[in-house]
Formats: sequence, C-alpha cells, structure tokens
Amino acid sequence: MAALADAEWLELLDRCDRYLASEGHLNVPARYLDVDGYPLGSRLHQQRRRHRQGALRPDLVAALTARGMVWEPGAVDGQPSAESIWRYHLNQLGAFRRRHGTANVPQRYVDPIDGFTLGRWLNHQRTAHRQGTLSTSRLQALLDTGVDFDSASLQPAGRTTAGVRDAHRSRKADTWDRALDAARCAVLGGQDLNQVLVRTGTPDDPRLGRWLSIARRANREGALPAEVAADLSALGFEFATPLRLRSQPRHRSGASKAARP
Repeated sequence: MAALADAEWLELLDRCDRYLASEGHLNVPARYLDVDGYPLGSRLHQQRRRHRQGALRPDLVAALTARGMVWEPGAVDGQPSAESIWRYHLNQLGAFRRRHGTANVPQRYVDPIDGFTLGRWLNHQRTAHRQGTLSTSRLQALLDTGVDFDSASLQPAGRTTAGVRDAHRSRKADTWDRALDAARCAVLGGQDLNQVLVRTGTPDDPRLGRWLSIARRANREGALPAEVAADLSALGFEFATPLRLRSQPRHRSGASKAARP
C-alpha cells in the first residue's frame, strides 16, 4: 500500500481535527465519508493497517496519536474496554444512518467493509432494553442516533397479567419486525418487493413472499399495524396485488395438466 504524500497527510490531519472538533473523538467508522465525500474512515483504516505492518513513520504515528487515534477499534489507550467497543459500534450505526437515512438497521445486515453484524448488534440492544439491562446512558445514545424503539419495548415486561399481555404483544411485534427486516434487506439488495413471488420468496429468505401476501391480506382486513403499513409503503410495496403478479398462470398438477379438447 503506497504511503500518503505530505500534502495528503496535511489534509488527512486537517480532516481529523474537524472530525474531532465535531464528534469529540477520533474513533471513525471505516465507511465514514466527510460532508464533501472525503473517505476519512477508509483513510484512517489504511493507516491502522500500515501501523500494524510497521510501515508508518513515527512522526505520523505521533501526530495521529496526539489527536486520539484509535489504533485498534474499540480500544482506549491501547487497551480494549466494553464501553469503548460499544461506542465504536454506535459510531458505525451513525454512519449507517447517514448513508441510508435511518438508524433502524435490518437484523441481517452485515457491513460490507469490515464484516461487522451491525443489525444483530442493534437487535441485542433492543433485547437488553426489553429485559431492563440497557443503561439509561446507552438508551439515550441510541435514541439520539435515531433508533426507533416501539412502545411495547420501552418498558420491560413484568410478571403480572398485564406484563404477560405486553410480552405477547411484543412477540407479535417481533414477528412483524423480523419480516420487515427481511423486506429491508431485500430492498437494500436491489429487490423490488412487488416482484417477490409467494412460492419462491427471495434467495435470502424464501418466506418473504408468503409474509408479504399475509401483509396484503391483513391490510385489507384492517389488521395490519399502521407502522408496519407505513414502513412497507416507504419500501415501495404496493398493497393492491400488482397486475403483473395476478396475470401469472397457475400450474396444475396431474391430470389437470392434460390438454382439454
């Protein structure tokens, strides 16, 4: 990997100063882009790699270290801590929101750069919140980042009858959430939800077509939660069965396939 020229280094350090002044740290997600598209995250990721290889000049190591460079993601003063790791993933979540306009990451989403399962991490935070083990500071940080906690999950379910009812509603909400998660993943992968067939679904989730059919029926019957309907509409889903899907012929089996006179 080629080293940066002096002019490029000056720009990188200037960008680091700006990010530090704005965010208060230099724990930059790998995919982070500056406001004008400058790839600050990937540039710092390259310097980490050069540093591990012993190919980074000592003066440049010192310049970045003085600005709070995190040489290993999730480390503080060279030593990892649970809180610093959590904050690093929170920064990844913020970067996802800037790219996609939402912080509600599909559960199956995997960062294509570093392979981190950001969707699963966010799901763990939701689970911790429902169980009452998510700290107030972390909850607030997630809310500030734009994570949408549904009303059922904002209060941990108790062992009373009301708590059991809340838990049941929460399980139903989780079912819709999992299905919406699959729909978001399909759209992120370039799939048109209105082209998903009931029998085949998608390669990643063969059940998606069946679930979309259930959503259409629930919407007709007035049983589809309003927030689910809104999320599907935002993904470009048409609740009226598209004519192109209605017109597809049904295959008959056995004798019914024989040609009729």
